[in-house]
Amino acid sequence: MLDDQNNLKLNIISAICNMDVEGLKMYLPGDKIYFEMNKDTFINKMNELFDDLKSRGNSCFTSHPGQCISTMCRNTACKGLAFVSDFSKEHFSFVIEYQDGNLEGWTQCFDFSPNSYVLDESNDITIEVWNEEKYDFVADDDFLQTISDVKKAKTLLGDLSHLGIKRSSLLMWLDRYEKLFTESDFFYRQRCMYYKSFAEFGRLFFVLVDLGILIKNQELIVTIIDEMKYTKRKRHLKLFDENKELLSTLFCVDIYRDNGFINLSSEGNVYHFDHLDFKELFDYIELSYDFIYKYHH
Repeated sequence: MLDDQNNLKLNIISAICNMDVEGLKMYLPGDKIYFEMNKDTFINKMNELFDDLKSRGNSCFTSHPGQCISTMCRNTACKGLAFVSDFSKEHFSFVIEYQDGNLEGWTQCFDFSPNSYVLDESNDITIEVWNEEKYDFVADDDFLQTISDVKKAKTLLGDLSHLGIKRSSLLMWLDRYEKLFTESDFFYRQRCMYYKSFAEFGRLFFVLVDLGILIKNQELIVTIIDEMKYTKRKRHLKLFDENKELLSTLFCVDIYRDNGFINLSSEGNVYHFDHLDFKELFDYIELSYDFIYKYHH
C-alpha cells in the first residue's frame, strides 16, 4: 500500500513537472480535495496555469521538496513541494496531506521553504481559488439574487454612461444600490473580492461609492483645499486631522482624468462621465495631491 501511495505521488509530481493535464486526470484520485477544489475544478485551474506559463516561454517545472515554515497555520512543518518554472522561474508550493498513510489532498502553501533551493519571492504564483470554485460552495437564493441585482446595477450604469454620467445621476444610482450592496453578505467588508461573480463589479462599485462621498462633500473640499493653498503646514495638519476620513478618500479615490476625460473600465465595459460636470471636483482632487500626500499614511 505504501509503495502504491509513493508511486501515485511520483506520477502526480511528474505530471505537474511536465505540465501534463492528461496525466493529472489519470493519476489524481477523484474523491480528494486539491486547494479546496474538487478534482475537475483543480484540473481546469492547473490547465489555465500551464497555458499562461507556456505563453511566457515556459515548458516544464522542476520540483523541490521542503516544508511549511509558517508559525500561524495548521500546516506548520508539513512536508510538500515547490514547483519552479524553467524559463521565468515563477513558482508555487503546496503541502501534502496524509491520513493513515493515504494521500488525502493538497493545500496551497504561501510560506514554503525548500530544503536546497532559494525561491525568488517576487516570482511567487498565487493560484487564486474563488469561493464559487470551492468544493463545498452552494449557489443559494441570496447568491443568485445578488447576481441579478449586480446585473441590473450594471445595466443602469451603462444606460447613464451613454450621455455621460453626471454627478446627479451617479448619486441617483448610489441611492438605489449603495445600501443594497453594502448590507449584502457578499459585499460586507469587501468580501465580494473573493467571488468571481462579484469581484470586478465590486472594484467598480467601491470607487463609485468613494466618488459619491466626494460629490456630497464638494463644497467642503473646495473650502479646505483653497485654505491649504494660502496657509502654512501647521494649519494644513490641523485641517487634515479635522477632516481625515474625507481627505483620505479624496487622496485615494481610484479614478483619474486622462486628457480631460473621465472613464472607468470594468469587465470590458467603459463607463463615461460628463467631464464638464465633474470638472471642478477633479480640479480639486488633483490640487489636493501635493497638500495631502505628506499627511496621508
